[in-house]
Amino acid sequence: MILQRLERRHRCLQLTGIWILAFVFALPVIFTQGLKDKNGLLRCQRTMKSQSGVTVLLFEILLGFVIPFCIMLTCYLWLDKGLRQKAKSSSLTRAPQDQEPRNQGTNIWTYKKRLVISIVVAFFLFWTPVHIINVIDIVTTLTKTSHPDVHSQLKTFRQVYGDASKTLALLNCCLNPFLYAISSQNLMKCFRMRSFKN
Repeated sequence: MILQRLERRHRCLQLTGIWILAFVFALPVIFTQGLKDKNGLLRCQRTMKSQSGVTVLLFEILLGFVIPFCIMLTCYLWLDKGLRQKAKSSSLTRAPQDQEPRNQGTNIWTYKKRLVISIVVAFFLFWTPVHIINVIDIVTTLTKTSHPDVHSQLKTFRQVYGDASKTLALLNCCLNPFLYAISSQNLMKCFRMRSFKN
């Protein structure tokens, strides 16, 4: 009982720490966003007038894309390796008469693998355009005085594709629950098939 309370308190502290970190990482947005009048409509937009804006964008690319993608990829590779070893060791220790048909034993792992791969691929595909636009914003800011022609071309490109890239990133947030739902339905089918055959 005491151990459960300690574990619950430890989890609460971890969650509180994560929320505090998220708040701290979101603070720079306050200083780099501003209202701009576009065709009579006020829009909240990033203002990239200084070197501090470039620093914030680099920070965003690193913490919002590069590090999370590397962590997701690393965790997937460890998971894949561990489950392959587990499957190999369980097939070696199982008696021949106890063995299931090959497709039953691998169905659950196949669904899990597809889920993880689809989440990693979706993250990469949907978030890469946003961070390409961030890199373009950095180059646009750095070339404002030295290369005005490059600056104007990049600014035009950003105006055309910037909102579309943000929309893709938000679609990724909407897509993940569907990926989990589809995967859980497939897992339930697999469990039902196994239980009926046993």
